[in-house]
Amino acid sequence: MRLFIISLIVACLGMLPQMAILRDWNVPEWLRWLTMIPHAGLGYMVVFFHELGHTVTFLSYGQLAVPLFDFANGGGFSTPFMPRFLILQGVIYLGLLYVGYLMFREGYWAYLGCLVALLTVHASFSTGEHYMLPVNYMGNGGAVLVGCFCIWRAALNKVVSETSREAERYIHMMFGLYAVLNDGIMLSWNLMTSDIVRDAYNEGKGESHIANDFTVLADRLDTNIQHVAAFHMLFTLAALAVTGALIYAGWREQQEEREGAQALARVRKP
Repeated sequence: MRLFIISLIVACLGMLPQMAILRDWNVPEWLRWLTMIPHAGLGYMVVFFHELGHTVTFLSYGQLAVPLFDFANGGGFSTPFMPRFLILQGVIYLGLLYVGYLMFREGYWAYLGCLVALLTVHASFSTGEHYMLPVNYMGNGGAVLVGCFCIWRAALNKVVSETSREAERYIHMMFGLYAVLNDGIMLSWNLMTSDIVRDAYNEGKGESHIANDFTVLADRLDTNIQHVAAFHMLFTLAALAVTGALIYAGWREQQEEREGAQALARVRKP
């Protein structure tokens, strides 16, 4: 519980500078400067995984891209550098089908069902320029998924460091909570409820007003940005629900292993 509470406090402090600007809060200057440290550190970690989400989604549809930071505008972008090759997408599908065969052979039915559902949704966007819809979305969507993964790792103590296990757990939990809260829940909520936030978001980034992802999605789908934000809110809450279920299942499994080890120790005790 201490891990969660401390990490939540740090994540909220990291969100404070941006929230103060968007919501016009009167925050003391010393506190604003103090919270810029977690804001900058956690923020650029989110940017990295945001752009990586775009890049991986480009690749999954057969188009090679590279993620880049855009320090001038406080963000980043993913740039494709080759045309789309459906053959490459086919190769990726063959690899995933082989993974599905291994799941079937080993009896991992739940994982196999998730893979089939994922491939079905993925393939439904493959025609024409429709693939750009998941590409545009999986910046924010990818950041939320990575955040959920980090929360899961921290909660179940699945760290790899031998010398700084607690530090690694805290870093994972802080980043995970920040990504889910900032790029998931609060982004969606602000876009759904605030005209000022929507106007600022639709202005784009930098002097050239580079369009933000949800603005592009709203234009492509011929809808308003509130609908895109509502979808993102549902996506984030669903990802959190699945993460919670996986954490609970992991805790149960760890508890059963501990009880089994204790029972074995009692049996062996002379």
